Amino acid sequence: MRTQEVVIPAALLAGDWRFIVAVDSRLDISETVEINNVTSAINLSQAPTELRLSL
Repeated sequence: MRTQEVVIPAALLAGDWRFIVAVDSRLDISETVEINNVTSAINLSQAPTELRLSL
């Protein structure tokens, strides 16, 4: 497990958003199942103009 900080752009409109995370999007890691590299938040997130997330 690792932590990755991301910055949501200031141009993002405030409101309800659903965050989606994709790992190994360039298929650098050989796996027997490649379709399990994407997930999304179940709940909506209320996003202000600027938000910092640590994943």
